[in-house]
Amino acid sequence: MKRKILIFTIVAIMIMAVLPISAVKAAKGPSDEYAFIYFENMEDWKEIFSEGEISNDVMEGVTYDKTTNTLTIDNVDTKLALSANKMGDDFKLKLVGENTLPMIMVYGDDYGGSLTIIGDGILNLDTTLLGIKSSEGEEINAISLYAENDNAILKIENTATVNIKAQSYVINIVNTPNGNKDEVIVLENGQDISKNLQKKEYTYPMQENIHTIKIVPYDGYTDDYIICTKGGKTYGMRRYGEQVSISNKELIYIEAFAKYYEDPTSSDVWEDQMFDTEADAIAAGYTLTEQEIAIDAYLEYTYGDFGDPLSQDSNGNKYVQYSYYTDGEYEERVFDISDYEVTLANGINYKVLTRNNEIDPNTLTYVEKQIKTDNFEYKVNLKELNIVAGQATNEIDNKEEEQKEEIQEENKEEKPVENKEEIPEVKVEAAEETNENEEAIEAVSQLIDSIVALDEGTIEGVSEELADKIREKVENGETILVEVVAQDVKVEEIKEDAKKVENKIASSNGKVAAYFDIGVLVKTATEELGNITGLKDKITLTVQIPKDLPEVPSGYTRVYKIIRVHDGVAEELATTVKGNKVSFESDRFSTYALTYEDTKKIENPQTGDSIYTVIALFAIAIMGVMVTVKINK
Repeated sequence: MKRKILIFTIVAIMIMAVLPISAVKAAKGPSDEYAFIYFENMEDWKEIFSEGEISNDVMEGVTYDKTTNTLTIDNVDTKLALSANKMGDDFKLKLVGENTLPMIMVYGDDYGGSLTIIGDGILNLDTTLLGIKSSEGEEINAISLYAENDNAILKIENTATVNIKAQSYVINIVNTPNGNKDEVIVLENGQDISKNLQKKEYTYPMQENIHTIKIVPYDGYTDDYIICTKGGKTYGMRRYGEQVSISNKELIYIEAFAKYYEDPTSSDVWEDQMFDTEADAIAAGYTLTEQEIAIDAYLEYTYGDFGDPLSQDSNGNKYVQYSYYTDGEYEERVFDISDYEVTLANGINYKVLTRNNEIDPNTLTYVEKQIKTDNFEYKVNLKELNIVAGQATNEIDNKEEEQKEEIQEENKEEKPVENKEEIPEVKVEAAEETNENEEAIEAVSQLIDSIVALDEGTIEGVSEELADKIREKVENGETILVEVVAQDVKVEEIKEDAKKVENKIASSNGKVAAYFDIGVLVKTATEELGNITGLKDKITLTVQIPKDLPEVPSGYTRVYKIIRVHDGVAEELATTVKGNKVSFESDRFSTYALTYEDTKKIENPQTGDSIYTVIALFAIAIMGVMVTVKINK
């Protein structure tokens, strides 16, 4: 089954882009293969349509009608993004009531990647619902049509209202041969966005990606063989008294290292062949020699997975980056490399790559070859856009501004300020003993502003006692200091919370690395006032991975997660791992658990696409700057 992968980092563009552009045909209805509709994010996904099968009972308010090629959303409020592939040029999204989603992604795949939004409902798109922040080199767009050589068109009928908030661009159309700006985005309410619609030639950078072999040393032992041959192929033999065993895999000699290795592509059989005598082996076609060899490492073959994709500097030298995990800490190191070509039993030419000298990455100047296509890319260079049913938003904006000015003038006349009690100035700073957390300072400032504006009472996240203290200190002109405090806690101290965490990770065989308590402490220069348990806005928090965790087993990869227990509910939060630190966002403060799960790496995966493997890494086959990538086509 094909699925899509959405990654929020520098990501790859489909290798299909380098293929010749075929004649584009208007396609009606979904394709007979690889057509799908999903709602998905990092934690969950709902399959509405796939491989011709319709599932209209998996998500409340969501139905698909294949006869009209229409997906209807009826008062849907979700953090799952809409992803559709090969649904044809007549694919429609019908709005009923008010609906909220993070984003929409439609893929054409040289079949039909257009989208028409119909109905008399409202669609609110807000990419922050994904829980992932955009940063340098990343794009998180609200409506994306990945045309893939298709004349993709976005049309919004004048009966529909679409309110868009994006961290990067509100609308993005990629890799389309359509060069007419007026045809790419059609807003039937007459709204003019031409001044914000950017058009450029579609190009992407291509780095070298090759079939590679890693040489992995055996841990403290060697395989001792005697060379034997059969049918022009080389194998290894061992003697056990009169019996002999012959390796199931061929042996390959790599001249650059003057050593033999087992060819991992030559056989899927694990057991060696056993013969009662050497004569039986000879009768089976083997020729025995007395040449003894010792093999102290094995070959691990893959595609483009030697550190990060190979990079080349301006002098033509090649480099590779390795990630090391030692004593609970990650370290990134760069080496220059040499490569040697070898052909394995599967007929593929591989390069055996060897590291040479470690290089300071700050001294390197990388070059990328820009692959030019005949296609175009369009972006609406706005982070917010309101498309209102029946009339252009720019006219409404003008009316709203006029109304605001009128209201302000009325307020000046009707509300004299001399009789109004002045609200004390709120001063909030970081505590001296902590690093300044600007997000926390801003979030707490807003909270305290709200508290001070009240004559009495409090708001969520602040106890009544703490609210009274804060008002008193602010009225006295004192500065409120903010400190984000994280403390390790033992399981014995949080038995109920720990049980909820264990239940949350039980299905994935996860393990708990550490429990800790995070709080936002407010105080003055002379007195601790208390802890805030909730904020109006999320802030970014970072914890360190313990150094005493067991090493990641060979052939496995480790994923870290944050589980928050607040008001008795265990919830998994989106995380970002960098080095030995895990970052996440939260607006509630109580018990947290850092968990990890070791999963076996999958070699040569079958074609599969899903939004988010967060993996947010360089995809191996092709490089570029987009928000989504489709692999293994």
